[in-house]
Amino acid sequence: TDVESTMPPKSIIYHLLKKATLTKYFSKAFVKFSHFWIYDLPKVWYFFKLDYLYRLLAKLRHFFKTLWYVSLTIIGVYCSIKLYHFLPHQDFSMIPRLTLYTTLRVTLAMVVAGIIFTPLAIWVANDNRRLSIVQPIGQILGSIPSNVLTPFVVFIIRMGFNKLKWGLLPPPRGGAQGNFSLKKFPA
Repeated sequence: TDVESTMPPKSIIYHLLKKATLTKYFSKAFVKFSHFWIYDLPKVWYFFKLDYLYRLLAKLRHFFKTLWYVSLTIIGVYCSIKLYHFLPHQDFSMIPRLTLYTTLRVTLAMVVAGIIFTPLAIWVANDNRRLSIVQPIGQILGSIPSNVLTPFVVFIIRMGFNKLKWGLLPPPRGGAQGNFSLKKFPA
């Protein structure tokens, strides 16, 4: 008796893959390559005395590592110079000031979080009754992904707190999604 579970799948993709010969060609080529790599290539290495060359290269690996990092540094300096000549110079004067503002904003957010939530967590953890009430709520709220909460935070900010300039603090705390959401929902 034929049961539905014993019938082969009737899928167009399954039949195409089953009839495809590309994997057979690749598997034959891979077998030939692996035989060459494992058995034939070492004979060539020893015939041309390349094992001595590899030993010498192993001794010089620190030199090549240093050469690599020096090359990366030169490329980085070259790209920085090209970028400097490409960008308008009036933008450069704003970078230290904007960096300071960003640093102060992040520091302020961390201090406020430390002042409010650290004592609150200690206060909740000191009493078993409070802990049994607050901990499940915190676990449920903590299990919600940030990209689910971000649109709500953005809408709240856009409803009225946009003019205070502090509205950009909460979304990055939830991840980079906040930056994209603020661009999607302009004021």
